[in-house]
Amino acid sequence: MRDALPFVRSGYDHAKFRAARRRPRARCHLDRRVQRRHRRERSELAARAAANVQYGSRGSTVRAAQVQLNKYGHRLSVDGIFGSGTRSATIAFQRSRGISADGIVGPTTWLYLTSGASGGGGGGGGSRSLPVPRSALPRSEYDDPHHDYPALDLPVGTGTSAFAVVGGTATPISSSSCGLGMSLAGSDGGTYTYCHFSSRAFTSARSVSAGTRIGYTGNTGNSTGPHLHLQIRAGGALRCPGRMMLAIYDGTAVPSPASLPTSGCSY
Repeated sequence: MRDALPFVRSGYDHAKFRAARRRPRARCHLDRRVQRRHRRERSELAARAAANVQYGSRGSTVRAAQVQLNKYGHRLSVDGIFGSGTRSATIAFQRSRGISADGIVGPTTWLYLTSGASGGGGGGGGSRSLPVPRSALPRSEYDDPHHDYPALDLPVGTGTSAFAVVGGTATPISSSSCGLGMSLAGSDGGTYTYCHFSSRAFTSARSVSAGTRIGYTGNTGNSTGPHLHLQIRAGGALRCPGRMMLAIYDGTAVPSPASLPTSGCSY
């Protein structure tokens, strides 16, 4: 395990992170427009989770539901019209998750659509998952720069579920820098290191699939605030997670770990 954590050394420095975001750099500058976009995205996520759409509904919330359903293998036209095809897909999805199959996309169905299989996972469907619930953060958080080296710090509160990004073997780890964490030897050839858990979902190595809950986020180890630290190693080098995370978020083709860049995501 010593070789798995050579770069987790300085924790999540809120002051340094905020300072870097204020610098006038193309990727790091967090101006008011970006702040407004973050607030808007969070508001949209909350509004969708509270909305009911059903046969006859129209609009952006229906389009969002169609996008999510398509991530689970349905081939709907994303037209914003809740017709018979969308209703049938909704019922099929609800039955596959063991929830009330009423054909209405309400709060419970939204939770399952955006949180992955069986209420777990971070969405993305199939063989990949976001590392935290999709509803926890807007898209813009998944390619923020990291201090010193390629990695990703996701600002989520203590107790947020952390999920396996890909299937593989997950092994609990612990160190003064990482705190409580998990090392995931992915089936895609990448090694995914999770740090600063408040607790782990299990205490010995086990096989997991994408979306399996492997722990709960926290502030253990060398950290100055609750968050999830994620780093990806492939081909003997740390890789920038942003492109992979955004592809999972968007439901598009996910790049292999070895194809991810080794620079350009730190300050």
